[in-house]
Amino acid sequence: MKKRGQAAIEFLYIHGWAIFAVMAILGAATYMGVGGHEFLTGENCGFFGGLICEDFEYHENFMSLSIRNGLGYGINRINLSLHGEDWEGVPENTSEMMRNNENIFFVIPCNLSSGMNDLKIKVQYTITQTMHNYTSVGSMRVKVID
Repeated sequence: MKKRGQAAIEFLYIHGWAIFAVMAILGAATYMGVGGHEFLTGENCGFFGGLICEDFEYHENFMSLSIRNGLGYGINRINLSLHGEDWEGVPENTSEMMRNNENIFFVIPCNLSSGMNDLKIKVQYTITQTMHNYTSVGSMRVKVID
């Protein structure tokens, strides 16, 4: 009976210290900025609804963004804007018509700070068949490395 208890206590001492050491190392690394939520989450871009963010890339003073119409019908009068924490960017180029499954490439002037940037994308459009106006709001996470 005593040998079983002694084996259990020895097991807890040996493995408990190892688990504690790993937790201390992870805690110290997180405290120093290695890891964290910015380390674990990558860049992304997406909309609610049928508009699809195909590709995006941040350059020194502008954002390039490719959007595909996956709504199932054509749209026109497309107005896009990109919103940061304290600024708003409007693309230099606009599009009057976008057929179903067609991609449009936008260039938006902006200056992002280094690190992870959370942005909002707002697209206003009119459905060509019904002439109803809609707004689709999306989000974008962009990491800027200096």
